[in-house]
Amino acid sequence: MTTATNTPIVFIHGYGSEGRNTPIHDIYGELPQQIAHSLGQKVVSINLSRWISLSDGIHLEDVSFALERALRSPSYQHLLDQGFRCIVHSTGALVIRHWLKEYSPKPSPLNKVIYLAGAFFGSGLAHMGMGQLSRWAHIIFKGTSTGLPSLRSLEFGANVTIDLHQYFLQAHHSLRDDFGVYEYCMVGSQTLPALRMIPNRYVKEDSSDCTLRTASANANFNYFEITYTPEGSRLSAQILQEHIRARCANQALPSQLYKLTVLHQADQAPQVPYALLYETAHIGDAIGIMEGRRNRTQVLPRIKEALTCNNTPNTQQHLMDKWQKITEKTLNRAAKLKQRLNEWNPQSQYEAHSQVIFRVRDQFGRDINEHDITFKSHAKKHSLALPLLIEDKIKNSLSQGNTTYYFRVQRFEKGELTDRLANIAPITLEITGVEPKSPDMHYLPVMLPLSAKKLRALIQPFKTSIVDVILLRLPSHKVFALTQASVVPDL
Repeated sequence: MTTATNTPIVFIHGYGSEGRNTPIHDIYGELPQQIAHSLGQKVVSINLSRWISLSDGIHLEDVSFALERALRSPSYQHLLDQGFRCIVHSTGALVIRHWLKEYSPKPSPLNKVIYLAGAFFGSGLAHMGMGQLSRWAHIIFKGTSTGLPSLRSLEFGANVTIDLHQYFLQAHHSLRDDFGVYEYCMVGSQTLPALRMIPNRYVKEDSSDCTLRTASANANFNYFEITYTPEGSRLSAQILQEHIRARCANQALPSQLYKLTVLHQADQAPQVPYALLYETAHIGDAIGIMEGRRNRTQVLPRIKEALTCNNTPNTQQHLMDKWQKITEKTLNRAAKLKQRLNEWNPQSQYEAHSQVIFRVRDQFGRDINEHDITFKSHAKKHSLALPLLIEDKIKNSLSQGNTTYYFRVQRFEKGELTDRLANIAPITLEITGVEPKSPDMHYLPVMLPLSAKKLRALIQPFKTSIVDVILLRLPSHKVFALTQASVVPDL
């Protein structure tokens, strides 16, 4: 199927863009007019959609339901009947994907989505303390409340968000092959100079656009599962106690008690074209991805390419290859940047990072809040220890069993971009859970060897990996005991 160039386009903004009385032009800037001029036609839209993100009483599910009601109104029913395309910014990615999951038929009337810094896997800004939010509320939220439900969906490791994306990995739910939706992702990795002064790492992280990590904005992700083996499930309470004591003594455990399974790799078809844009941030009049003046030659050609290409696997693969070269060109330009006195290193902002989200649960699906994860490296001469790559570690506030690690996997050295994973040393992944409220419940520890090859499959530049860990929770013999009664027969 091909996409007609006159198919209507719907714009969907991100979290915090609408404010209380923000004019619609201030939300989208000149982008609709620029796209119309680029295409040589009028852009049709839902009056440039506007949704409420900054209300503590409105949830993501409410917004996608409201979108469905808007599309079924007499004024816009034609979009469902004739088809439409979407250009979304930031949290708008969650809105449109939730609508696709809950309301769209197969095939979908929505045939193409272009994500401008789509917030697939969270933002560090959602973890800011309420004190910081209150302090900057008059600037950030433009006279509204903070929109806590939206923020919770935007935290790193948010179950509602991860489960949403995993849905489209299931059989008969592929966005491209079953819904007929072709997706395209682009993001920058620049912060704004003024944000360097704010005492919060998430507005100035390397490989981040001052709001989203480049890995968070990539729809291509990996999915792994670590679960206990049948041998592990047959352990007696006594043997389990011996394993726990051995773990506490830093002794090795049998590796066959757990196994790592690859459920999805980011390089499996269908893949989504992804481009890293030069000198582009999440917001800002100068280099914002939607409204920036100086980066239009980066943003507009990519949008036009995605809007006008045919919806076929071969065409999408061609664009994937082309956008990969765009990313490489961005990195080559970054290699020529020079550091100035009293200024941060501008090359570091472009160095690729990767994030890995561990969700630690028991076999009943309950979060294990009290746990630790250790990457025990077996580094030798000329190899690199994985812990040296860790830039950040943070837990999800609602699901304490979910922890996100952020790794720097590339480094500019003397103008050359080096792959830090090329010489990564193998590790033993150690995960230990504790039940603090009962001495009679225990978790079988994980001690799983991971080769350098497996680490490179788990930790990839500009990508997110989800690792669902199922720790075996076992009761002691006291939790339920049977005693054979002595019966004296009547004489």
